[in-house]
Amino acid sequence: MKKLPGNPTALVSPSINAALDAARKSGRSKRRSPVWLCLAAALAAMPRAAAAPEQTAPDLIVHNAQIVIRADAEERQEAMAVAGGQIVKIGQSKDILASAGKTTKLYDAGGKLIVPGFHDSHVHLAEGAVEYTQLRLNEAKSKAEILSAIQAYVQKHKNLKEIIGHGISLPAVLDDKLTRIDLDKLTDKPLVIYSEDGHSIWVNSKVLNRIPRDKLAPFYKQGLLDKLDGDANSGLLKEDAIYLVDSVIKGTSRRQFAHALKDGLKLANSLGITSIQEAHATDSVLKAYYDLARRKELTLRVEAALHTSPNMDAGDLLKLQAKSFNYTTGNLRVRSAKIFLDGVVETGTAALLKPYIGKFGVEQNPGKDCLGLTNLDQARLNKLVAELVSRDFQIHIHAIGDRAVRMALDALEPLTELSAEKDLRHHIAHLELVDEQDFHSFHKLNVTANFQPYWAFRDPYVEKLTVPVLGARAEFIYPLGSLARAGARLAAGSDWTVSTMNPLEAMQVAVTRQPINAGTAVDAANNPIKPLNEKERLSIRQILAAYTMGGAYVNHSDKHTGTLEPGKYADFVVLDRDFINLPPQEIARTKVLATFLEGKQVYPR
Repeated sequence: MKKLPGNPTALVSPSINAALDAARKSGRSKRRSPVWLCLAAALAAMPRAAAAPEQTAPDLIVHNAQIVIRADAEERQEAMAVAGGQIVKIGQSKDILASAGKTTKLYDAGGKLIVPGFHDSHVHLAEGAVEYTQLRLNEAKSKAEILSAIQAYVQKHKNLKEIIGHGISLPAVLDDKLTRIDLDKLTDKPLVIYSEDGHSIWVNSKVLNRIPRDKLAPFYKQGLLDKLDGDANSGLLKEDAIYLVDSVIKGTSRRQFAHALKDGLKLANSLGITSIQEAHATDSVLKAYYDLARRKELTLRVEAALHTSPNMDAGDLLKLQAKSFNYTTGNLRVRSAKIFLDGVVETGTAALLKPYIGKFGVEQNPGKDCLGLTNLDQARLNKLVAELVSRDFQIHIHAIGDRAVRMALDALEPLTELSAEKDLRHHIAHLELVDEQDFHSFHKLNVTANFQPYWAFRDPYVEKLTVPVLGARAEFIYPLGSLARAGARLAAGSDWTVSTMNPLEAMQVAVTRQPINAGTAVDAANNPIKPLNEKERLSIRQILAAYTMGGAYVNHSDKHTGTLEPGKYADFVVLDRDFINLPPQEIARTKVLATFLEGKQVYPR
């Protein structure tokens, strides 16, 4: 028998710790063809958790623990035996230890809590990891601080041929607009800066002048390009207009993506995450995962949701199917498709059933109600969703506004029976506003509600940008509790780097609807910050289930992950305290001591 150290305290690299600190501080912003038959054959050949391999002694025994078998049950056990990466037995320590052999490794958990590995069901891990190798502006609280940080970065990185930055807080430029004129003063190199929520982008004239005028014209009509006085473009592009920039800058290389992604994996593992859904798998992102997966360096299970565009034709869809076959390998599976249906409330691009008020309302646009925007009308959405389902893709839809949510449900409803036959696990992500008439549709249509629970408190985005344009409707945002009561299956994710990737911090917000520092946080009037719509709170078991069982379901891995039962993979997390029984305000203080994937320790390593 070999002993593994219990209660490990080793840290990830300094760069990852810096990333984690920054993420915590951030308040923010998814009929069988011949190709599919090949993919099905490939998947059939992949390892499954049907039955553990027969052997005389387990490879690993975890003992002296408090093992939570399932998030939705009280039962706990003391020990488990693992063979071939799968749990073969679970029970009392003395019984499990009796099965140890000479080569069995022992892990003494020191009485600590063990839960199933966390699933982040909506994350941009590859792109987010790249962000941390570039200019970060999340800490800038004003336009002046933003410009100062950019200038310092430009001076420090004179060798760069283009400057890419991320993390502008929309409240920071709410009253003092940032324009290309400001950016032109900092550098004559191409300069591209993304907002914290990823739905807006600022560019300097060097970049803007590279984009053909005829390409810009349609986006002016949609209100996705801001203007200065007169007809000049301000350098601010929103939503689909952002993609115009991709063709005029060099961007990140395949090697840079794969290298940065390694750090992203370390960060995710350090937070107890063993499975993710990559929510926007562009070609570069997909190749980065593939490069690591084929080298067996992918320390997560990854379900990739492929990037789609509103105008995909039959040829585009065939290419999408080819990617499913060509890039599925090891821990990487490619069978989901991502549709961006609307934008975000903060810029007036989320699609609403009732008009915006305030900044985007009729008082600013006399005689014209603003209901936000969708990237596809209902007919085009229905067609795209039907085409994707016919090709066996699971649908991952970005929908913030209640009109977008209804459109998504309406597109999926006619496909309910076919989706069930194909065992597709469709889900709608974000769900800031959901009309109460649609609550029961999630359960009826078997559509999973994929929330980012860390957003559900009164931060500057809610107070400065959401309440003023939604009014009383802001008291109904992020209806986790209502959907749970209506029978909807919940999954949870981070949308990192829009907000922290730490599941425990997000769990605390889901339970309290307050910031994780609620004991000391105050509003503008120096009053304690009140919970955001208290009736939408979840219990700790409900949100833990979303991060384990719900995530396993949408990633189509519930037969072998999500719970710690015999026959399933030994994907689990060792924690320093029993957060399930802590006061809700203390959940986020819990630290991950170790993370295991198929019985192998991936954090710390």
